[in-house]
Amino acid sequence: MTENKKEIVLTGENYYTQSRKYYENNDFESSINYVNLALEIFKSEDIPEMIFECLLLRASNYSGKLDFKKSLQDLNECEDYCKKFGLNNGLMRTYNLIGYNYSYLNQFDNATKAFENSLNIARTIFDDKFMITLSLNLLTIYTLHHSFDKSAKLILECSKLFKSSKNKFKYAVFLEKISLLFSEINEFEKANEINNYLLYYYETENNKYKKGIISFYLGNNYYKEDKFDVALGYYKESLLAILDSDYTYNLYEIYLNLGITLFKLERSEEALEYFNKFLDSNTAENKELALVCSYLGEYYFLKNYTGKSNNYFLKSINLFHDLSVNSFYTEVIIKYVKCFKNILTREEILEYLNEAMKLCEKSADYKVMLLICKELSEYYGEIGETENSNFYNNKTNYLNLLKKKNEEKFELKKSELKETIKNLNLKLL
Repeated sequence: MTENKKEIVLTGENYYTQSRKYYENNDFESSINYVNLALEIFKSEDIPEMIFECLLLRASNYSGKLDFKKSLQDLNECEDYCKKFGLNNGLMRTYNLIGYNYSYLNQFDNATKAFENSLNIARTIFDDKFMITLSLNLLTIYTLHHSFDKSAKLILECSKLFKSSKNKFKYAVFLEKISLLFSEINEFEKANEINNYLLYYYETENNKYKKGIISFYLGNNYYKEDKFDVALGYYKESLLAILDSDYTYNLYEIYLNLGITLFKLERSEEALEYFNKFLDSNTAENKELALVCSYLGEYYFLKNYTGKSNNYFLKSINLFHDLSVNSFYTEVIIKYVKCFKNILTREEILEYLNEAMKLCEKSADYKVMLLICKELSEYYGEIGETENSNFYNNKTNYLNLLKKKNEEKFELKKSELKETIKNLNLKLL
């Protein structure tokens, strides 16, 4: 390498280093500016490894800006570079970031595929640290989708990896995932036992952000048990801890849950305050925004602002539909129809409810299908169409049988998962 080329490459490396510093301080625009300068140099000098690193860093910045389209474009280029030049470590990191992007977009099938691809590479190159990271990412998705058999396998793999690891923080995150699994199978006492230990651990580590996250999980568990007063207390603790930390990018989730909990407690004016804070802090058109819009629709309906209520309900319905979040979509449809039953036409009501039913049938969501059947049966009864009302009563009986069988399978999966975790004899920190 000539002296001139060395100087050019060194300049590129300096730009890259500067870009990383800006990225770590969440100054994504400045980071992108510097990484573009670095990328231009490395492309002109044809240095594949650094071209890849620049593209990955730029993709990370776009993810930070929630510009997932641009991020995924860069990641596609990263994938091509890695495959062309045999950069296995780079390909592993690329798939990991692709997984994060798709997770944020609620495209969990794509996220799962990306994380699994990344994990398979990590296993091949014996990168234990990354295997742990990826396993934790996948545990979250498997938990959300009730893939308990896959969760159990990953838990076993993780527990073996942690035997040779002294990383207490990662182990704490592993315990978090276990607590979330317990929460998902409605074992709230066990989930809270782990979370209370984690609260103590993060407090001793003075990790305010993680303390806030664990308080948030505790709030969620008590909310699921309809203990709204207790949940509210934990959500407030979560908010205070995270506001006092260096990481406040997910505040909107806490504002959302505070608003919903206050709404459940019939403290609608306080709820509105947090919903507005949510709107100020969340810029993405995500399921959380759709959920807030549904509550705002209900709030303004109760205040007799029917026009405003209608607008919020329709925005919520359209967002949930576009995001393919069928269960929430259906619940908002039911809420909307109940509120506007005297304003909507017969055709409009039936169109909404039948569309919701079709979506739920695709995902075999018996719980929500039963809600729709109830609504349809009642509606047909009110307008004197007894035959149609009876049809949905009969369908309700049939769906209850299917729901019972589904619950039995779920209970079996739960027991198998609980046994797997029990046999590990997990130690708390």
